[in-house]
Amino acid sequence: MMVRGASLGTVIFLLISLTSARPHIEDELVEIKDDLGSVFTDEIPADYFQRTDLQDCHARFHKRSVNQYRQAMFDGVSVNGTVFPHLALIGYRGRGSDEIEWKCSGSLIAKRFVLTASQCTKGERAPEVVRLGDVDLTSADDDHFEQQYKVINVFNHPDVKSMAHNLALLELNQDVKLTPGVCPACIWTKSAYPYDWYDLGANANSSLLKTQLAPVEYAECTTKLKNLSKKVHKDQLCATGTASDSCQGDLGGPIQISMFTYEHLAPFLVGIVTSRGYCNSEDTDIYQKVAPHLKWIKSIVKESLDPLECIQTYRSYLEPMQMEGETEAVDPYFSRVYIHWDDNRTDNLCGGTLVDYNVVLTSAHCTYNIRGEEPTKISIIDHEAKIVEIERHPSFKKGSFYNDVALLRLDRYVNHAKWIAPACLPYPSALEGHDIAPETFSCRTPKAPFENKLQIYIPTRKRCTENDISTDQKYKARFSKGLGNAMSCFGTDYRLVPGLGEIDKGGPLLSRDETIIFGVNAYATDCGSFNPLVTTNVAPLIPWIEQFTLKQTESIQTVEVEMEPKMEMKVEVEVKEEMIDEDMITTTGVSSTDETVTLAE
Repeated sequence: MMVRGASLGTVIFLLISLTSARPHIEDELVEIKDDLGSVFTDEIPADYFQRTDLQDCHARFHKRSVNQYRQAMFDGVSVNGTVFPHLALIGYRGRGSDEIEWKCSGSLIAKRFVLTASQCTKGERAPEVVRLGDVDLTSADDDHFEQQYKVINVFNHPDVKSMAHNLALLELNQDVKLTPGVCPACIWTKSAYPYDWYDLGANANSSLLKTQLAPVEYAECTTKLKNLSKKVHKDQLCATGTASDSCQGDLGGPIQISMFTYEHLAPFLVGIVTSRGYCNSEDTDIYQKVAPHLKWIKSIVKESLDPLECIQTYRSYLEPMQMEGETEAVDPYFSRVYIHWDDNRTDNLCGGTLVDYNVVLTSAHCTYNIRGEEPTKISIIDHEAKIVEIERHPSFKKGSFYNDVALLRLDRYVNHAKWIAPACLPYPSALEGHDIAPETFSCRTPKAPFENKLQIYIPTRKRCTENDISTDQKYKARFSKGLGNAMSCFGTDYRLVPGLGEIDKGGPLLSRDETIIFGVNAYATDCGSFNPLVTTNVAPLIPWIEQFTLKQTESIQTVEVEMEPKMEMKVEVEVKEEMIDEDMITTTGVSSTDETVTLAE
């Protein structure tokens, strides 16, 4: 297959670097590129033709052990003073005095606007001031973040009725000064609420307490609250305190979920406290959702409130994370490749995995672009090899997520490199002595919103079942026949900012030590952060992979035997379309003509 002058962008693997280990970010791999040497060679590897299967993969390619781990990118220890930099205390002038009484809370959602409950604006006294950055009114220790502003306008939701549509916006007399302790929250804009718990900032005894709420299903909530004559509206969230419920004084305060970017923790406002509960209560209560009222909010604040724009605007003030624990392998071998087309518009949309010297396993959908053109080459850490043959699974059909796998044959062979080696197939013998779980899968996410999405590895959290996807319409449409034994389902739940990440099409599901490939990515949204990751199992594909990988032996041996030494000649090499097994394999032949081959002495 000829390459017609395709230009390559910088290829980047994005993982956290560690001082004592080589970095995983490929554009920072300058210090190891000299160690790579020649990644690909034209020479046929020794004893290449003697193999009857691929079970010696570890012994053949992995000369060093991978058995140390570190925290990758999600979850960690807070290193900032507050996880509620948007929390606002709302003050009212005392009766017959100038003393300010702090009766309500709210959330800063723009530089000049605070969102709260409408009850906080409809009493005898109107809100006069807002204090930000002060999580403990009784102490001066956190006053270096404290800011205070006058309220100049109050906007109540036009449809507020009793407890429904229970929102109000307070306009401040000027923009706040952004700091790590004072920063607007982003808003959860999705109609789904997929998490098992949410944080609540409770102002108890003039000090901020962080508590948690667990959502309760609508039917269960209605049953629990019917004796209290409370009606649950569609724009409300029903929840129960996991340790303590909302406390007196936090009316209008935030209910939120902390979402992760690559480098930061960002609070996303989910709801508003609309009733005054009592600390240490485990009673179920109802809260006001924010997402159903985005249109009204945007009409007042005059900002888009898009999650990615929010993260980009305030990223300098978001909470950084100090990583601990262990998740990803230290100094693993690289096996994942980028797949390239001659058309740069298609480049870097797909990945694949080396599974032998010159064979890549990927998604069948990664073997053609929207114009039906096939890829022409792969790259791994800026080293390239041409694709000379493509074979899609015999049962694959365009548009289907079943049997969505393909094999690519390269024109050159991987050397025994220090940092690069094929991933091994999951033979039972290959699993012995290796760290298997948690499996890690390939995802694409940027360092910051609107930058290029780069490849990272994320550990899975749990295995899921068909029941976990049977109620989701997107999954039901894609996997109408179920998963069966050919596919697996994994829960990740990494709370990645919506829209930030995407599945690495054709990328691998690897063992914890990243030496064994268990699956090929089939489908997930947001890197599996809200919904399960579905992968195509590799184990049932082993006979097909072996047949493709080892079948070239005879043709290459024949060429090698027929050619005599010290002779320069023009050879026409053609891989003809052939049917190995009409019921099993269809081979896409790729021919390359007019190549001059000089034989070594």
